[in-house]
Amino acid sequence: MHKMWEKYPAKFEKNLGFTYISIEGKQQGLGLSDEEKKGLEKVDFETSRYLNDYFGVNNTPKWNGNQHSYIINDSCWKWGVQANLRNLASSYAPQPDTWWGFPESCINHYWNPDIPWLGQARYYCDYYADLSKSYYDQGQQAYGIAYCLLGWSSHFLTDLGNPLHTGKEAEQLFTGTQPPFGVPLYSWVHTDYENYVNSYWENPSPYWSPGTPPFKNTVYNNWAYYAMTDPVAACENLAQWSHYRLDTQGLFYHVFNWRYELEFNPDLHDITCNALDDTSKHTTGLVKYMQD
Repeated sequence: MHKMWEKYPAKFEKNLGFTYISIEGKQQGLGLSDEEKKGLEKVDFETSRYLNDYFGVNNTPKWNGNQHSYIINDSCWKWGVQANLRNLASSYAPQPDTWWGFPESCINHYWNPDIPWLGQARYYCDYYADLSKSYYDQGQQAYGIAYCLLGWSSHFLTDLGNPLHTGKEAEQLFTGTQPPFGVPLYSWVHTDYENYVNSYWENPSPYWSPGTPPFKNTVYNNWAYYAMTDPVAACENLAQWSHYRLDTQGLFYHVFNWRYELEFNPDLHDITCNALDDTSKHTTGLVKYMQD
């Protein structure tokens, strides 16, 4: 890191309490080498892992906010929604992650098909989907509100496309403690997996087979959708597939056993692509549900 600070001019910006660091001088052709990009990915991975291990009680389970935004934006685009409305939906999509602290955040962004009473994500998706639909039906003057609410609804739907939102409660809540007496901590598996998806969202891992696209292409290249008539039922359907990938296909243990080499695991890559494909189809169906 010190070598890179010396080599490149850095730009510091503050926004909403966060400090963002970026490289200045792109116009002059400055840019990171592949080796330096790989090094920064490792720093980001290890920093996230450290913070999760020691301060995990303050974290919430989620896809990275970028994925929530990208998936709903893409689904709106496929139905020809104009840019300003797509941007409203995508900017509102990550917001539900800020609504609750522990343990409500776990319950409200989650549903386990094997324990049907555990988790409320399907109901929040349904509530905001129907509310967005009612505003959309009022005409163009209410479209802005409708797409904001659509962003919120999509958040809870896409949460259930993440297999780690559909089971393995004990494994995720009690890593490193002796339940039920220890302080509940989220498993590092959850954060490490989401960092993995985010790391290779825009660009493929150099360790994947040649020509393998980044994860976002799975969403972008999907033009199919599941027709939605009942958001609760759609959420349950998506969660059941996610739970199958978590349990039967073993996503949890792929991450657990390959902790420092996730990018080398082809099964984890394929499971993730299938999960994103299903999530995209359901989210595109959600947009159509609101418009019909």
